[in-house]
Amino acid sequence: MKNFQNYTKKSKKNGFWCLNAEEAEEIFSYLKDNLAVRFAKKDKTIPNFEVKFPKNRIDEDAFDDFVTVILHQRKLKISSLERQIAFKKYYLKSDKDIEDAVHIEDLFREKLDYNKINKLKESII
Repeated sequence: MKNFQNYTKKSKKNGFWCLNAEEAEEIFSYLKDNLAVRFAKKDKTIPNFEVKFPKNRIDEDAFDDFVTVILHQRKLKISSLERQIAFKKYYLKSDKDIEDAVHIEDLFREKLDYNKINKLKESII
C-alpha cells in the first residue's frame, strides 16, 4: 500500500488525477477488487491510461512483452503494440477496442510484426 500511496502522490504532483476515486486507499480498493482504474491529466478525461493488477495468464504475459515509450524524458513500459492489437481485436472486441486496434495499425503499420499478432491471436482465442 505504501508504494501505491507514493505512486498516487507522484501522479498528482505530475498533473494527473484518477477518474475512479480521489484517495489512494479507495483507488487501491478498486485494484484489490480486480477492477481497473484510470488516470488522466488534470481537468481532462481523455486521453487516459488504465492501471490494474493482472487477472490471468494473458495479463501476466504482458509484463514480458513490452515496449518502452519515452515521454518527456521519462520511460514508461507498455504492452507491445502487437499484443494491444490482438487483445483489442480478438479478445475484447468492443467497437471502441476494434477502433483503437485499427488506429494503432494505421499509425505503426510498417513497424508491426503481423506474424506475432497472428500468434497472439491464436493464444487468445
